[in-house]
Amino acid sequence: MCKYAFRSFKNPDYKKHLKERFCFGLPQFGQNVRPIHIHLVSVGEANASQILICKLAITYPEKPILITVTTPTGRSRATSLFSSLQQVTIRYLPFDIPVLMERFLSKVSPQISIMLETELWPYFLLFAKRKGIPVVLVNARLSKKSLKGYLKLPKTTKEMITTLDLVLAQYKPDKKRLIRLGCNEQKIKAIGNIKFDLSLPTEQIADAEKIKKALLGRFG
Repeated sequence: MCKYAFRSFKNPDYKKHLKERFCFGLPQFGQNVRPIHIHLVSVGEANASQILICKLAITYPEKPILITVTTPTGRSRATSLFSSLQQVTIRYLPFDIPVLMERFLSKVSPQISIMLETELWPYFLLFAKRKGIPVVLVNARLSKKSLKGYLKLPKTTKEMITTLDLVLAQYKPDKKRLIRLGCNEQKIKAIGNIKFDLSLPTEQIADAEKIKKALLGRFG
């Protein structure tokens, strides 16, 4: 949270929509309506997600899609790309603080959460696991440098990565490094960059438990 305060001095855009980062102004989807949640950190993830989000919107026109972002530039890019889709709502992901993440996941109650690239949020993953919300890491990549960084905290990293229900890595080296971090080999598959070749099984989105079993079964 301190880094955002620091960034706000350099970039005033970080001060906009600040209440969303503290879990205020959460979207209301209606009783028993569970959205598809997609988290994009910034511009790169927003660009990479175009095929995925458009396919989901076309396949499930009545299903709300909640897109969360981390940076102002990511929000601006996501708005530019997806605001024309009626079922899409764009918000900042709250700070990864226990009380905020517990509230976010309780109120929003996503049917599935899809996170792009390799941005892992410890408390988000913890509460998603507790609430039985399947989490899929898509377009995952991990450089040698990032691997060394994560290996400095092996226990914490393994606890995070083992909560994931499915990991779709970009390429085989990414897959091997993620396995070194503790990812279950039965839960990971290298499918290429989804920006160019998407093969996420969107047809499997029915209900949370079915998604979990179908995704794991298909890519196990």
